[in-house]
Amino acid sequence: MIDPHKLERMQHHLASLGLKRSSISPPIHRLAWRMGFNIEPPLFAPFRVNVVFFGTYFGAVWGLFMWVFIWKNMSIPVALGAAFLAGLLFGLGMAWYLRKVARSLDLPAWSQYTGDNAQRPS
Repeated sequence: MIDPHKLERMQHHLASLGLKRSSISPPIHRLAWRMGFNIEPPLFAPFRVNVVFFGTYFGAVWGLFMWVFIWKNMSIPVALGAAFLAGLLFGLGMAWYLRKVARSLDLPAWSQYTGDNAQRPS
């Protein structure tokens, strides 16, 4: 399980650097942590984990919404393909953005992160 004290230190530290709460710990991550999932914060997660995590939830929610309100007469394989593609594109976009922010802040791996202002060891 993710250490709640380490999460709190991370939130304070990254907020002091000017990041918004939604970038530090998005609602979907906070929900996953409350449910007991051991998932790293998005700014510390590997690129592929962010692609899968963000893409899966977005594709599922967006696909269901579109199915209920717009795609009622569309075939299921086409609807699933569209939802998959939307999820993949959203996941790639979010993972790219989060990687860009993490690199600009020179954040270490989550296992090495202490929650203070120390930079990555050389």
